[in-house]
Amino acid sequence: MDINLLEFTALATAHFTALLSPGPDFILIVGTAMRYGFRRSVWTSLGIACANAVYIVAAIFGFSLLRENQLLFISMKLLAAVYLCYLGWCLLSSHGSGQPADRQAQGLPSSSPRLLCCGFLSAILNPKNAIFYLSLMSLIVSATTPLSHQLLYGLWMFSAVLLWDLFITWSVGNPRSQQLLPRHSRKLEKLTGIVLILVASLIVL
Repeated sequence: MDINLLEFTALATAHFTALLSPGPDFILIVGTAMRYGFRRSVWTSLGIACANAVYIVAAIFGFSLLRENQLLFISMKLLAAVYLCYLGWCLLSSHGSGQPADRQAQGLPSSSPRLLCCGFLSAILNPKNAIFYLSLMSLIVSATTPLSHQLLYGLWMFSAVLLWDLFITWSVGNPRSQQLLPRHSRKLEKLTGIVLILVASLIVL
């Protein structure tokens, strides 16, 4: 049985359109790439993609606990708000000069495993990701679509998230951009921190 091209096109278009909307993950990627450059910030992008993969798999297998349990949903929103506030505070309280030698002194975590966890927590604590994938799969994918095809859809969405995040990371963290950023990196980092805290406030409100 061939893949339903109309169904796949609708799913891929809706998913990529959502990726183009900047959210907390986008802001985190930009802030991390400014601070650590492309190679190390790849781990943050991978963490975000892995968290998306968790929700994609959950949506494919019909997981609806989050949508049905309002207490769990509200709890995740509050956790997400607290975590985003923490990341914003890290950026605001950093006193590095913007030069590579100073970037590990304070602020966001610097080791690869911590950057991976940072990205994963940012995306997994965002309940909107869960609701988005549940809605996307339930509205577009037919109940008669074979599981094997749904898994291929999921692989496509995971790849799209990862490649898009890597593109953003490279755009901000490549050596040429890094040469242009030092003069304004502290201002950009503080602006990123403020935006993260504002997003956290909006989540609570």
